[in-house]
Amino acid sequence: MATIHSAHDGPTPSSPQHSAKARVRELQLAVCDELEAAVESENNCVSIRSHEIADRGVRSRVAAENSVPAVQTLTNSATGGIEPADIATATAAVLDLNMQVALADGLEVAGRVIVERLIQHLKLDRVAFAWRRPTGACSLIAVSGLTRFDRRSELVELLHGAANEAVARQSDGSWPPLMAANRHSLIAHRKLVETSRVEATASYRLTTGVKQPWELSSRTLGVLLVTGSRAAVHDPANVRFLTTAAKCLSATLELMARAEGGFVRRQVTRFRRAISRRSLALIAMCVIGVAALMAAPWPYRISCRCVVEPMQRRFVVAPHDGLIEMSLVQPGDVVRSGQPLARMDAREVRWELAGLEADRRQAMQQRDTSLTRGELAKSELARLEVEQLDAKLELLRRRASLLELQAPLDGVVLSGSLDKLSSAPVKTGQVLFEIAPLDHLRVEVSTPAEDYRHVKDGAPVELRFEGRLNELRTGTLTRVRPRSEIRDSADVFVAEVEMDNPDQSLRPGQRGSAVVIGSSHPLAWNLFHKAADRVRQWLPF
Repeated sequence: MATIHSAHDGPTPSSPQHSAKARVRELQLAVCDELEAAVESENNCVSIRSHEIADRGVRSRVAAENSVPAVQTLTNSATGGIEPADIATATAAVLDLNMQVALADGLEVAGRVIVERLIQHLKLDRVAFAWRRPTGACSLIAVSGLTRFDRRSELVELLHGAANEAVARQSDGSWPPLMAANRHSLIAHRKLVETSRVEATASYRLTTGVKQPWELSSRTLGVLLVTGSRAAVHDPANVRFLTTAAKCLSATLELMARAEGGFVRRQVTRFRRAISRRSLALIAMCVIGVAALMAAPWPYRISCRCVVEPMQRRFVVAPHDGLIEMSLVQPGDVVRSGQPLARMDAREVRWELAGLEADRRQAMQQRDTSLTRGELAKSELARLEVEQLDAKLELLRRRASLLELQAPLDGVVLSGSLDKLSSAPVKTGQVLFEIAPLDHLRVEVSTPAEDYRHVKDGAPVELRFEGRLNELRTGTLTRVRPRSEIRDSADVFVAEVEMDNPDQSLRPGQRGSAVVIGSSHPLAWNLFHKAADRVRQWLPF
């Protein structure tokens, strides 16, 4: 097997990686001593242990499952008839891989180094590295040949399942299994082989070197997954190498994971590594600039809805019961004071006038006749009847003078289309027309109740009306009504703005938007004080 090559220029004693390299070199010296003892043992005992050559792959596998130390695993392989040169090559490759992992910048980089080095060294189809998170589930760190991968893809889910299965079994596994006694709980391994259309797969646990008294077996830190041809996956040399590499890499990766810390610390470290000092200075300047901007005073702007209403309005009502004969104006017409608006049917009034005048003449004749005969009582009764008829005639003549409805002031007819009410009866006091002047209007601004305390009389207001959104009108609040109202299903306080309308471009009922400009506050207060108020309402104190 070929050695994994790497640069041998080690860091200086002041380098942050000096301790890792020193530890690796001490391990190399220890391995060399063990190798010398192993070779001497091979020369003396080769005849006695020749029967172990046939099943040396099985013995190596059993040694891996019983957590034999990494160096001793390769040493025991030498006693199985393996050439000392092959043992030295494999040991050097494992130590070289461990050194590359120790020099990696973080767990993710270390995972990519492991899978890429192993795929080159062992000639497998795919190598994956999964690390066990504090939650207990394995998270895929790196896959050979892929710099990025979709965690929701089918392949990643299969690899996750195989890794979690190895953790649950607390032992390495492979499919097809090497031994009949090791076929249990390999459903995920089998599914990975069948779905990925590979001949075999195997999982190797990365376990901690310290076993607690209350634990039945060593705690699993991560899992190495390999797939490929059955000859490559089950090759005794590859099995020995991966078993030894898993045991040797466990301590290094455990220290690296502890140094990285939790999720927040990993993200901060990754962010710090991703940016340069110049970028960090630029970000600091931006943060300072934003903080200064948030502390700067800005006028508090309150967005509201508004509606145009007339300053005064007059209603033209039916003066008496009767029929509408004709309507002379339509809503929207501009009228002058005294201009006829409609006429009521006069036939009934004329008929009543004619009857009353005839009754009056008869009563006067009766009075004169009684006076001539000297019948004073009858004469007095006739006189009183004449006075009664005169009062009724006066009322009818007044009604006749009011048959034509006139505009009470200059303005615009807001409502009162009587086309559909021609010849229809109306009652006394029924509203027929609404007229209002448009040269001076009132804008009612609906300010939200939560901003009521920030709205004061005399505050400037910016107004935009529908149909004329490109025209900005300004004004000041003349009065804020003290009582809240419900408008458009919202609790609001109505503030009034008086404004001139010489061109009569605004009409009563026209809606728009308004911005009330309040006192100045820091920009941060303007943006976030409502959210802070809501949070304060949720708090129990």
